[in-house]
Amino acid sequence: MRDRRGNSRGKRVFQQILSGLEAGSWYALLAIAIVIVMKATDVPNFAQAQIGMPGAFIAVNLIGQGWPSLLAMLVGIACGFVVGAVIERIAIRPLSALGHFPMLVMTIGLTYALVSIVTIVFGSEPRLFPAPWGTGAFEFWGLYLPYAQLVTIGVGVVLAFVLALFFRTTWGVRMRAISENPGVSRLLGINSGRVSNLAWGLGAAISTLAMMLHTQGTVLADSSADPLILKAFVAAVLGSFTSLTGAFIGGLSIGVLENLTGMYIGTGWKEAVALVIVVVYLFVRMPYLVKKIKPREV
Repeated sequence: MRDRRGNSRGKRVFQQILSGLEAGSWYALLAIAIVIVMKATDVPNFAQAQIGMPGAFIAVNLIGQGWPSLLAMLVGIACGFVVGAVIERIAIRPLSALGHFPMLVMTIGLTYALVSIVTIVFGSEPRLFPAPWGTGAFEFWGLYLPYAQLVTIGVGVVLAFVLALFFRTTWGVRMRAISENPGVSRLLGINSGRVSNLAWGLGAAISTLAMMLHTQGTVLADSSADPLILKAFVAAVLGSFTSLTGAFIGGLSIGVLENLTGMYIGTGWKEAVALVIVVVYLFVRMPYLVKKIKPREV
């Protein structure tokens, strides 16, 4: 009897972990996008989730017109890249000469502007976003594993690996160089404008993918990005805003801990997990951060 109960409990825990990995993949992808933008511009993009909305809505509209789902998603991701690159060129770069604070304020304003634009262009009515791989599930050891869940986790892992390889390429090295020492990078002939434009485009494309995976099989609405951005930022904090691996693992960890908290303590506590994690992290890291701050010379 105890073995059966233990088996049943173990399966429920594992089921919650898998569900948490799915949600964690959304947070991880957005956190990776935040880190990419930080590496190029040294500015946290508070509109990182909302910047993926236009491409996601374009994809769902194309699907509604009869386009194949995968093709529509690829077009949506490409449109997301263009949206990110255009925003960097017309809204972010002109403010770069004024310092980081104006660009930071601009990203906050973009969260509202993008939602308004999406509502005006596509309407406020939620749209069904069908999953290309269907609504079926894979059953193993008594566990129910939806295809959408497995695809989301797999896409997150593959994309993290691909981006790790990207940062070994010429453009990736340039992006890392600018984040570490912008002045020296410019002296070496690295065009910071092009690198920044690429980073914003790439970040927006990843955000578009995250929004589509988040809403697949459910509905896409103008408020779909709202619950993701805070947890994505916490995941980026866990990666110190510089580590793609740290941000990715941080996002997965938040998703898993949320589900386990809901199972053992109560669903009402799930939303507090991200805040608790960042507070604990800052307490642990604070002595190290203080040591790195050099006293100002008088």
